[in-house]
This record gives sequence, C-alpha cells and structure tokens, in this order.
Amino acid sequence: MPDPRRGRRGIAGPDPPGAAGDLRRRRIHPELEESSLAAGADGFTTFRRVTLPLLEPGLAAGWALLFAAFTRELSASILLYSPKLEVVSVVIYDIYRRAASALCRR
Repeated sequence: MPDPRRGRRGIAGPDPPGAAGDLRRRRIHPELEESSLAAGADGFTTFRRVTLPLLEPGLAAGWALLFAAFTRELSASILLYSPKLEVVSVVIYDIYRRAASALCRR
C-alpha cells in the first residue's frame, strides 16, 4: 500500500526495477554494443544481432501479459453485448472472424 505521506508511489522516486529506463542501465551492458561496433558492424546490425536478442524475452513476456488482459476484456465485452448495443471489441472480433473464414475458403 502506498505511503500517504509520500503521495502516489513513483512520482518522485527512482524507476522501479524492470522499468523501461532501467533496461539500458542494468540488462544491456554498453560494452556489448561497443564491441560490436568496434568489430565493424553498423548500428542496425548491432541492434539486430546484439540488442534485439537480449530484448526478446522481455518483449515476449509483455505480449503474453497483454494477451491475458485483452482476453479478459473481450470476455467482459461479450457479456455486455446485446443486439441493440455492440461493443467495439466484439465488432473487431467479428471482423477478424469473417476475414479468417474468408481466407480459409480461398
């Protein structure tokens, strides 16, 4: 629970562990990128071969958490659906379903 004397947590304090700014300081050491550049790789190759593989587990975990949140939201929206009231997420799901069935018929 946040301390009421400090106000909301995170406004004046440092980044929590795992924050986006923390990634550059702790996870990817600058010497890895510097050694790639010293070996003759350009910036894009350094990103593709050094930085991106180190970011992949975090990106996959983030997508998994988002998928879980979106799935929960979709189920709540389906419960709110009625013939007179169409929720946006249900309309998007219907469009996706129709497009997928049209591709399967090809």
